[in-house]
Amino acid sequence: LFILGILAYKWNFISNVMSFHTQQNEVVERKNRHLLDVVRTLMLESFVPSWFWCEALSTIVHLINCLPSQSLRNDSPFFKLLCHKPIYSNLHSFGCICYVHLPRQECIKCVFLGYSAHHKGFICYDPNIQRLRVSKNVIF
Repeated sequence: LFILGILAYKWNFISNVMSFHTQQNEVVERKNRHLLDVVRTLMLESFVPSWFWCEALSTIVHLINCLPSQSLRNDSPFFKLLCHKPIYSNLHSFGCICYVHLPRQECIKCVFLGYSAHHKGFICYDPNIQRLRVSKNVIF
C-alpha cells in the first residue's frame, strides 16, 4: 500500500475513489483478504506469538512488493518505483533465529521479524529484554 502511494505521487496519478462503488471495494477487499490469509499462514508456520501480527504484516507487504506481478508485466512494484531489481539474497525466513552484533563485540540471540521500512536493517526481537532491535549487523 505504501508503494502504491509513492507510485501515485511519482507519476501524478489522481484517482477518484468512491466508497459506494462496488467494483473498487471488491478489489480492495480481495487484496485485504489475501494479505490477512498470508499473514495467518506466516504466523502459523513460524510459531511466532500473536502479538507480532504487525511485524508479520509489514514483512508480507515487503515481500509482495518484491515479487513480480502480472499486472505490471512481470515486474515488481519495487522495480517500477526504484528502477532496479530487488536483491533476493537479503530475504530471510520470518521467525528464524539470528544473532545481532552489538558495538561492544558481543552477540545476542534474537528472532528475525522482518525488514525495517525506515532504516537499512533487520527487525529482530530480543527475548532477554523483550524489545525489538533494528540492526544491520545480523548473522542468520
